[in-house]
Amino acid sequence: MIRHMALYTLTAKAHEEGIAQVIEKLDRSVKSMVGKVPGLIRAEVSLNLAEDSPRDLVFYSEFEQWQDIAPYLKSQVHQAHADMAACYVENKEGIDVEV
Repeated sequence: MIRHMALYTLTAKAHEEGIAQVIEKLDRSVKSMVGKVPGLIRAEVSLNLAEDSPRDLVFYSEFEQWQDIAPYLKSQVHQAHADMAACYVENKEGIDVEV
């Protein structure tokens, strides 16, 4: 299994709209991708609770295998989510691990 994660900083727009509401919106969006993208087992968005981190938001997902990530990133479902989320997040830092 592959864990695909990304850390983000929330934008001023996210703060204006309300962090809790934005996280809920982003979480619903990523969860809706499960079952639509081959190999995507789980996806969720959460607030980063680490006080010493410069990043506010955590995107966490699980894939069946490493080869599933590239098609996911190119998929229309992912692109629609990324387009919607672009005004809320910046400064992406990605992490991929095999477990």
